[in-house]
Order: sequence, then C-alpha cells, then structure tokens
Amino acid sequence: YWPGDDGSALSDRDLSATMCGLLERQLDEVEARSGRVVVVTHMLPGRPLILAAEVPAEGLGGVAPGKRPPEEKFLDAYLGAEGLGDLLARRTSVVRVICGHLHRAVQWRIPAGAGEIPCEISPVGYPRELEGSLAEQVGRRLRLVEV
Repeated sequence: YWPGDDGSALSDRDLSATMCGLLERQLDEVEARSGRVVVVTHMLPGRPLILAAEVPAEGLGGVAPGKRPPEEKFLDAYLGAEGLGDLLARRTSVVRVICGHLHRAVQWRIPAGAGEIPCEISPVGYPRELEGSLAEQVGRRLRLVEV
C-alpha cells in the first residue's frame, strides 16, 4: 500500500490524485524554463489508450482488434488513470506523451484544447513476450521523437 501523510493507506483514487498533483507541480517548474514539454510516465493517461491497444498500431506491430487475451483485459483497471490524461490535456506546453505499463505498441492522440497531443507506447516487453530476437524487437520498437 502507499501511505498518506497520516500514515494510513491511500485509496487508489487518492493515490492517483496525489501522483497527478506531484506531476502538476513538476510541470509548473519545467514550464517556467521551457515552452515545450515531453511527458514520460509509466502509467497510461486514460482508458482510450488502453482500448487502443486492441487496434493495430501503424508501423508498430500492434495486435488485431479483439485479439488481446482475456487475462490481459482483467489488468485494464490497473494500467492508468483518467485524471492523468485530463491533467495532460489541460497543459498547453505538453507536446508529446510517452508512456509504458502496457506491453502493446500503441499510437494515440489525446484530445487537448484546440488540438491533440501525440501519445505513444513502444515497449520491448518481457523476454517471454518477444517476437523474434531481442535485437529484432528493439529494432521494431526504437523511436526517434522530434520535438
């Protein structure tokens, strides 16, 4: 469990709100020095990104619709937080989001203000999940992100 200020266990929602608050303070500090921000986080910024994992990711070797194993769908509740996506969408300085946690290649666009924020997951994954050799998997997943 994750303890709150008083030492008692935080609920999932309280922990998510605490982490989003920490990120918001970090963004405030960074925005004071830079006009464009790339956010890298382990957790996914909302349910649409989880559901997008069922759609093939262009050029990333994503999985076909409906092909995720049922045991993976159980984990959907633990992959991310909608509050994180809401926070990122409000920040005009955020120009790209890179996240992890889900071991599926996904490209997505987070609706934000008048535009969208490109968001991507391009994992290497665990050895048991590799398709081909480690070098081949890294070659498929390695990305250059221009800002």
